Amino acid sequence: MSLWRLLYTGYEKNGVIVKMTLEEAATKVQISKKSLDDYLMQLRSAKKYGFDFDKHIREKVGVIRSFVRQMKQEEKAKKEQAASATKVTESEVAEEIVGASSRTAVTTARKSRKREFKPQCKATATELFTSARK
Repeated sequence: MSLWRLLYTGYEKNGVIVKMTLEEAATKVQISKKSLDDYLMQLRSAKKYGFDFDKHIREKVGVIRSFVRQMKQEEKAKKEQAASATKVTESEVAEEIVGASSRTAVTTARKSRKREFKPQCKATATELFTSARK
């Protein structure tokens, strides 16, 4: 990885800075660019989640990949749990408005929610059109 990135960012050879494209550098290190891009993404994600690189110095990328996958699943579960904790159900809104959790209360809650989002303009489309023409 480091050689690939070094070839891409540039190095000095006989007083001249030599830079290669990512494709050329990948060919030089004899690993496909797609694989190298994936490895780099895994390394950056592992660093973000606090992977212990010293402990797994001789391991392959699969260990890092598994760690990142597990951390992403845990992060997703935490977000879903937080979202479900703050989500207010329709029946809870109905209980607040009417004071009961019946079918009528749910209907009342729906109607009140619809009323809140109705436009406040009382002019008709014809009136608006004629005033716009003037």
